[in-house]
Amino acid sequence: IGTDLADAGKSVTAAVDPETLKVVDGRLPLEEVIRLTPKLHQGANALSSALARLDDVRDDPYLAPPVRDAVRKVHTQLAQATREAQHAAAAADLAPAIFGGKGPRTYLLVVQNNAESRATGGFIGSYALITALNGKLHVGDIIRTGEWNNAVREQPDLTLRAPEDYRRRYTQFAPATTLQNINLSPDFPSVAQALMSLAPQAGLTKVDGVLAVDPVGLSALLQLTGPVQVEGWPTEINADNVVNVTLRDAYAAFAETPERADFLGDVAKAAVDEATSGDLGAPAEIAKVLGAAAHEGHLILAFARPEEQALAVELGVSGRMEPVHSDAIALTSSNASANKVDYYLQRSMRYTVQLTPNDDATSARVKAALDVTLDNQAPASGLPQIVIGPFDPRFVPGENRAFVSIYSPLQIQSAQMNGKNTPVSPGVERGRNVFSVFDEMLAQSSSTIDAQLGGKVALHNGWYEVSVHHQATLSPDRVHVSVDVPTGWRIDHAPGMELPFAQRATTTVELERTKTFRVHLVRDPGTWDLWDRLEAGV
Repeated sequence: IGTDLADAGKSVTAAVDPETLKVVDGRLPLEEVIRLTPKLHQGANALSSALARLDDVRDDPYLAPPVRDAVRKVHTQLAQATREAQHAAAAADLAPAIFGGKGPRTYLLVVQNNAESRATGGFIGSYALITALNGKLHVGDIIRTGEWNNAVREQPDLTLRAPEDYRRRYTQFAPATTLQNINLSPDFPSVAQALMSLAPQAGLTKVDGVLAVDPVGLSALLQLTGPVQVEGWPTEINADNVVNVTLRDAYAAFAETPERADFLGDVAKAAVDEATSGDLGAPAEIAKVLGAAAHEGHLILAFARPEEQALAVELGVSGRMEPVHSDAIALTSSNASANKVDYYLQRSMRYTVQLTPNDDATSARVKAALDVTLDNQAPASGLPQIVIGPFDPRFVPGENRAFVSIYSPLQIQSAQMNGKNTPVSPGVERGRNVFSVFDEMLAQSSSTIDAQLGGKVALHNGWYEVSVHHQATLSPDRVHVSVDVPTGWRIDHAPGMELPFAQRATTTVELERTKTFRVHLVRDPGTWDLWDRLEAGV
């Protein structure tokens, strides 16, 4: 296996000249990508073959334990390398078309503002068109959201295309005529479908996909381009200060000139212009920097063509709410007070699970509790009205009114807000039950939502998994997960989690991307025998 991989690696590295793959003057050299694509497929095939051969070895019962451990370690590394090589080959196949090498492409760029949160990150304050031709991108003028809304409201027969569950849940918020509400869903492919269907009705051309970016995504872009100057701002804007400049400082600077309130759009235009005209460097560095931002939901891609959308999903940059394999939990909050106080919002979740497996550990009954705390640290005074409000006589300065949703494949049995029972009428979205409520937090105060859940989940070879969905907030969620199993069972593996005793696995993390926690359940013969004896009265 090692010899074959060395030969494949030699062949690929001999063919690749990093200098010829650099993005120069904002152009991706498509001719070089096309030339290298067969070599990338050869490398991916060699890795896949090696992984299959190693599968035959790693579970050999006659291997000495140190050898078995070493083989399994190599298998894990090889599996990751195989996935990455397959992704690279698939991307190389589609890149020429995506970047306009087979005819011009047009994409919709939407700029999200996390200081006024939405389920995909932040409300859309501005947008633009990106055209791609022969590997070169061009960004058109930044347009304010109001122009989109005015255009679609003039249409006599407005049509919004989106999945049925999207339309069922969000039509009440008028996403077809209010661009600010179109991304209340956490599933970006659903949002993108709605955007692509509305774009021609908003006076734009038909688009081939959607790119969403927020200030953290711009920070990643500025790491590659270097700083930019934006008209009306006294200092350069760079990767280190762009979040604070656009979501805090600009509101104070332009308090008396509300027409500049959406300064974020101007910064996005400057950053993307620099990226599409300057030298970004080697693809490996671009992928490292922008890939990290994309996996955290600060850059999101969607495509109209199924094969290109499948690639975005495979690369983990699609913003999709992933299908449920075992258990899953998601929390989203969207600002309903039209202010910018989510810059000061800190969220925390505590998910405690009690599992009762069936005899062969193929499924388990679940009793779970999700405890959510929303801490509004915004002040009640000292900031411009555009930041702390109010814009409605029902609210007071610094108040955060949030549309909060909890998603789970389990049944949401009951819920309390700040200790008081609240009615639960779950809906369904993307194959999960979802419970939503409006929550109101005064400045410098917090609120709690507690939900009790129950049902049945699948176990895969004794593994229980819980995926915790990440919303692209400015402050990462603080998440605690605890899993308990009953007497007669124990947890023998829980990667990345602590095992304070055999029946419990726990972890506490700052959630910067969607993360899956796994625990492996096995019989505990000693405790099982004891339990049998107690039941029998022996």
